[in-house]
Amino acid sequence: MTRLRWGVLLPTFDPFRTGIQPVAPAAKAAEDLGFDALGAGDHLICPAPS
Repeated sequence: MTRLRWGVLLPTFDPFRTGIQPVAPAAKAAEDLGFDALGAGDHLICPAPS
């Protein structure tokens, strides 16, 4: 039987300009919660929302 695997997309930008970098805490939380994969998006053409 195949096991269902779950992943999470990490927050890679700060839309509210708080200065807090949420990537490392979010990755640790995902690991603690047992997620199988992490992903990170990027804005290659469009800027991040402001």
